[in-house]
Amino acid sequence: MPWSRCRSLISQLFCSCSSKSTPSIDSSARVLFAIGRDSLIHQHFAHVNGQKAPAAATAFIGGTAILLALAGGAIWGPANAFNVMTTAVLFGLVTAHTFMNVALMRLPCSAGERLLTRRFFHFLLPAIATVLFWWVLYESIFPMTSPLAYAPLLWLLVLAPGALYALRKNRGLDPQRSHRLGIPPG
Repeated sequence: MPWSRCRSLISQLFCSCSSKSTPSIDSSARVLFAIGRDSLIHQHFAHVNGQKAPAAATAFIGGTAILLALAGGAIWGPANAFNVMTTAVLFGLVTAHTFMNVALMRLPCSAGERLLTRRFFHFLLPAIATVLFWWVLYESIFPMTSPLAYAPLLWLLVLAPGALYALRKNRGLDPQRSHRLGIPPG
């Protein structure tokens, strides 16, 4: 009887982990697909399979997650690795929202848009949201305990190469395409 309960618990945990990770892997792969399609990263990520799913991007995201999970588990143990990686993902999520809010602030003014409306919806609300995101992140993880201190380092380890690659790739775009993608000149 105890073994059947254990199997049930393991299957429930597996289903829970699968249901939580699948949407994030799929959405991340779609973002990589779109960025690859715009030639801002390697175009290999823009390839789709027969079902029109971004197979290369999904394999990259899934493989990277598996490698980081195995490495983290070997270094910190399974429970601590889970805590470190979820905190690093939280840093990434807040960073992504910050980038989106900055992009919203940079959107060109549409025809007929009032200045007060623009300042409210394109500057004030995104600025408040960005400050709140970072404040909640700060309040949820500080003071940091020993293994969680590695989360910002893991976040930077993933963010820095991507940012450097994007900056390098950005130089090769013609000015008109850069303007259409919302990238500042220079």
